[in-house]
Amino acid sequence: MNRTVLTVLIAVAAVIVSGCAGQLKSPTPEYNVDDIVDTKTGRVVAFDDLLAALTEVQVAFIGETHDQVSHHEIQLKIIRALLEVQADVVLGMEMFTYEVQPVLDAWTLGELDEETFLREVDWDAIWGYPYILYRDILDEARIWSLKVLGLNAPHDVIQRIARGGLKGLSPEDRSKVAEDIVLDLPDYRKYIRKQYTEHDQKDLENFEFFFQAQRAWDETMADTLAKHLLEIERTAKILVFAGAGHIYKGYGIPDSFKRRTGLPYVTIIPVEPGYAGEAVRDRIADYIWVARPSKLDHPRLGVRLDEAALAQGRLKVVEVMENSKAREIGIEVGDILESLNGVKLRTAGDVARAILDAGFGEAHHLRIDRQGLHLELVFTMDADRGNEGD
Repeated sequence: MNRTVLTVLIAVAAVIVSGCAGQLKSPTPEYNVDDIVDTKTGRVVAFDDLLAALTEVQVAFIGETHDQVSHHEIQLKIIRALLEVQADVVLGMEMFTYEVQPVLDAWTLGELDEETFLREVDWDAIWGYPYILYRDILDEARIWSLKVLGLNAPHDVIQRIARGGLKGLSPEDRSKVAEDIVLDLPDYRKYIRKQYTEHDQKDLENFEFFFQAQRAWDETMADTLAKHLLEIERTAKILVFAGAGHIYKGYGIPDSFKRRTGLPYVTIIPVEPGYAGEAVRDRIADYIWVARPSKLDHPRLGVRLDEAALAQGRLKVVEVMENSKAREIGIEVGDILESLNGVKLRTAGDVARAILDAGFGEAHHLRIDRQGLHLELVFTMDADRGNEGD
């Protein structure tokens, strides 16, 4: 995926994620961390009560703000609790396109190691959030051989819709997203416009095209899930993980799914304590789970890499950013980053994964090739360092 496509996708995702819970805060939190609130009654309920509600439906949509560690911990807790009472759990994930379904199947069957899996699904280019956020969930799926469904549309097609609208698609590209895309949704349009206008959208100047891209995104995920129902046992519990903006008030994926299947569903959205009161009053989901703020930033050395060399699996530095960790430890233009903490580096994402796996504050050992001379640079990374570049 080239940088232009990725930039637009990030811009689209940024607006959608900003609409996810956890952005707006009231002065005094009305609920505590780990409270689960039934928005129909406004009352805090026990986890077992939530679990009972999930067992009454086949499908539950669980929102997330992608970079929040606690949101993924909640998802994992629900998976494990359902496994204790119901072995047949299926995961539907926004993070993967339907095109990589064979790779997901191979992963859950234990046929791929993590490095191969991430390369085959093109994790760094297609999703890009630190894999460590999702590792425990996907490891759990492999341990129990759970079916994992890639729900998303091809990202390059969504990007083209965001730039030129549905009518600008070629027949081939139009066939890659849901045929039935409903645009006459005044309340949802108002919600998405609010998120859109609150952010600088240099790459997405036409709101109508942006909204069409959002709807194609929602409808394709709903359509993919509906089609998979034919191969899923009725006793299975399907948990759909997606950005909370796709689940907010059922507007996005849930209602699109119900229109296709007629099936009832339950929605859960984790939010920060300061937003919980508003989220409950607005009933943005059936259940609000109050989660601790836990943003995980992508650690960056602060270098720009040669695109041609990167395509060949070599991390050749073409620029070292000012005030970056890379400049601090003496990385120079022309250096080739070979390994970090013993992990061979083939992609920019490998750097972040190696740092996150070792942990912030720990000593990291970076091996570089400087004009044929192999050197080792040792450094530590602060959790709040977020330089531009890789």
